[in-house]
Amino acid sequence: MTLPVAISERLVELFAEWNHKSTRTLVFFKGFSNIFYQEVLRIEPNQFQSNTNTSDDRYINIPKLIENSRNLPRLFYTIDKKVTWGYYEEFLLLSESINDIKEQFEGDVIVVDNNLFDRYYIVDIEQTVKDKLLQYFNSEKTEADSNIQDYTRLFSHAIKYSNDHIGVAYINRHVDQEVENINFYPDQEDVESIYFEDKRANTRVISVSEAEFVLFKDRLQRDGQYQDVQLIINAEKDLCRITSVAYLYQKSNARLTVIKHNQFSQFEGLDENKHLPILHQYWGKECSFRELKFYRNPDYTNDLINISQGHIISDIIQQSVKALDSSEEWSDIFVTAPTGAGKSLLFQVPAIHLAEKHNAVTIVVTPLKALMLDQVLKLQEEHGISYVTSINSDISFQEKETRINKIKEGEISLIYLSPELLLGTSIENIIGERIIGLFVIDEAHLVTTWGRDFRADYWFMSNYLYKMRVANQKKFPVLCLTATAVYMGSEDMVFDTITSLNLRNHNLYLGYVRRDNIGFEIHSYSHRSIEGSVDDFKIEKTRERIQQFLSENKKAIVYCPYKKQVNDIYNALDEHTQRKVSMYHAGIDAEERQAAQEAFKYGNSRIMIATKAFGMGVDISDIEVVYHFAPTGNLADYVQEIGRVARKEAISGLATTDFTDKDMKYVRMLHGLSGMKQYQLKEIIGKLYHIQREKKSRNFLISPDMFSYLFSEQELENKVKNGLLLISKDLEDKYGFPVVIVRPKSVYTKNFINVPMEIESEFLAKYKQYAVIINKVPPRIVLSKNQWAGDTVITDTGNIYEFDMAKMWEENYGTLSFPQFKWKFYKGELFDFSQEAKVAPRVNIVIHYKDNFDILQQKFSRDMDV
Repeated sequence: MTLPVAISERLVELFAEWNHKSTRTLVFFKGFSNIFYQEVLRIEPNQFQSNTNTSDDRYINIPKLIENSRNLPRLFYTIDKKVTWGYYEEFLLLSESINDIKEQFEGDVIVVDNNLFDRYYIVDIEQTVKDKLLQYFNSEKTEADSNIQDYTRLFSHAIKYSNDHIGVAYINRHVDQEVENINFYPDQEDVESIYFEDKRANTRVISVSEAEFVLFKDRLQRDGQYQDVQLIINAEKDLCRITSVAYLYQKSNARLTVIKHNQFSQFEGLDENKHLPILHQYWGKECSFRELKFYRNPDYTNDLINISQGHIISDIIQQSVKALDSSEEWSDIFVTAPTGAGKSLLFQVPAIHLAEKHNAVTIVVTPLKALMLDQVLKLQEEHGISYVTSINSDISFQEKETRINKIKEGEISLIYLSPELLLGTSIENIIGERIIGLFVIDEAHLVTTWGRDFRADYWFMSNYLYKMRVANQKKFPVLCLTATAVYMGSEDMVFDTITSLNLRNHNLYLGYVRRDNIGFEIHSYSHRSIEGSVDDFKIEKTRERIQQFLSENKKAIVYCPYKKQVNDIYNALDEHTQRKVSMYHAGIDAEERQAAQEAFKYGNSRIMIATKAFGMGVDISDIEVVYHFAPTGNLADYVQEIGRVARKEAISGLATTDFTDKDMKYVRMLHGLSGMKQYQLKEIIGKLYHIQREKKSRNFLISPDMFSYLFSEQELENKVKNGLLLISKDLEDKYGFPVVIVRPKSVYTKNFINVPMEIESEFLAKYKQYAVIINKVPPRIVLSKNQWAGDTVITDTGNIYEFDMAKMWEENYGTLSFPQFKWKFYKGELFDFSQEAKVAPRVNIVIHYKDNFDILQQKFSRDMDV
């Protein structure tokens, strides 16, 4: 291999600059290849250490370096050359002994970053070591194997680009020490060697968002072979990702051609009726694909174009088949379309095709269990599709296992999952060895929406997808669907979602959100013209509007920012009116909310007063009015809420409000209430710090209950996830590597177990510190009604204990992942008792009676007698 001339010239330029300075300079190079360091040594022989700590190919020998690390401070304090250079690995070990290297050195300390790469570098350590680092950093082990412990002092994470290429992230200690960091390749906004072209035939195309681009850059820095390739960028922002490549091409008089991916280019050339037979077979021969309005190219014009559902379905299937065929040219797809546009059909038809033609799985992530169940039942009962199911926390363990086995055996291919369950489970545990044909994210705006409806699990999904598609090298397109997404401007949710999910070469269908059958009536009032309080005025106005809607026999939703306002408005109505009105908010229990929704849907009540909790998944087609007591969120929230009116095209809907110039205070207060407070984040990060110091372990479990003093019980889990997410994102942005990696999982750290009597004394002798007895189970006697038979005596095999699984795992079995530990625990593989009896899990069921127990017992006895 030959180092590119441009790199040699850049090194000469930098060393000349440092040698001309009046002060001494200590330089540490970070993330370069072995042949780079060979060239550095040729140009500047003044190395921080001698070659005793380097391998034959001139890359640093990390075990040897650590073995001799006690010499580093002495070498540092005796530097007397004008310019001295070293490896960043040496800087990291030196910083363990010297707190402030910059202040301790009489001169300039500089870190030179290989900015050809972003955070993860392909360095020349042994492949077996990189494989073990990858395995360790992506597992839940608390201790690294002895042969890689040295490396974990220097590297913070690893990702897989190919079987032979693994990128490692450094622990960037120079950031805290405020050591100067410079990029090796100059930052250039306008690089003359970049040429924008259309795609050429028979030319290799590489997307800058793919792992292949990293491999391309690695080859480029090692051999300087300037291949005839075309790089695909998604937008102007991606130019910054190719400037270092462009610099190398420019210095070598080579031509770098770039294709700017047109996300709106897929509107022609597809057969919109190709998959009509599937629609006819399962939905009926009278059915046809609907025409929907989309923007042709909103970057330049507001012109609209009619596109059939069949066209989008053909595009989705085409991308899935390309991915299944291992084509590098497949794209993800993002669709925004108004509520009621039939978005579910866009993935259901492809799922059928992929199941029947390719035996591939379609995964649909959706936040609403009710909507999930509704769609599954419709597909099964109305359309005769048997290979669909849902998996969520509401089904029993046995039923969940049955469904998963059917998925693995190929009997089920369309799977609806909640985001929480997906994140808490390895995908292989759900689908086995089957391949994914399509991954669907419903309500995709939740990935970036902040507020009461924000779901941290949706944001965590980006890491989950990245791990599946890059680290595990699974190839499948992602389909994002939403009715609520702002495009361009300060609240550009489309771009934020695409960026967060790392969508590749996406095709964007941006739907026309405005519905022609919805009119607007906005009545404005100045607070100066209002007598009394604005809140009282608003409640009275809303009461009048409800009376008006009822007198006109109109079905209406009244949206309020707070549940208190819902209650106040309802209480302001007379008893006769209340019988025609329902309420819906998070403070009402689930059964009452369901009853209210059913009453409103089927006509027993005409008015629904609700917070935005009455939102996604509401499928009621004959709503005529949406009235806002006050705005409940941002523009996207408003569009989503008024989109529930007039879903039947024959209905003329109305969006109306009585707006005062004080109404926006509710939105500001909502954002304040839903956001994380500074003291809450400080408490969370402080707790993490103390746990890490105490455990002295890289991996540990935390429970949301540890922060119950910070948040209400209702919002505890989501708030803790949000806080951990913000902390991890902020630290990664600051330090350039993942300081805190959060993997949200629903694992129960305290379990109820049954310890058989014959092994109880042995068990307690070893594990008493983790066990708390719940109750000594007395025998239960069932009196015999047969005079010739004895009574039945029922006993458990032993006493019930609450067992601290997390503590036992952390103190004794840190080399296993927590799920592995629990599996071995219940299999009996961790114990060696004199008897064959095994510890068994138990479920603690707490029953809360809605009415007095005696009354319930009477009702139950009466019903049984009947």
